[in-house]
Amino acid sequence: MDNYFLNAFLGLLLFSIVLWAVMYLLKKTGASKRYGSYKSKHMKSVDRLILSADKRLEIVQIGDTSYVLAVTQSGITVIDKLQKGTFVETVTDEDKTTFSDIIKSLQKKER
Repeated sequence: MDNYFLNAFLGLLLFSIVLWAVMYLLKKTGASKRYGSYKSKHMKSVDRLILSADKRLEIVQIGDTSYVLAVTQSGITVIDKLQKGTFVETVTDEDKTTFSDIIKSLQKKER
């Protein structure tokens, strides 16, 4: 009986070590990074508007200049070039909807 618990404990310990090693290697190789989560020194994605599953508008900032891009499966098209100061932040704290607000509104509709 004691031998069974020892084998189970050692098996669990070995499994934990292997799992930790795999997670560590994935983190070090960057395999856990998602699309768009890489940082760039010279470019920044300012905003994104998804139009459909394969079409979106992006505002990309390079230095002081921002570009409005149309991104599709077939390619990327520059729509407009915005100089510094022409881009205005349109989202305020009042416009942001939290998950709890959505749930509350859905609960009210069910009643």
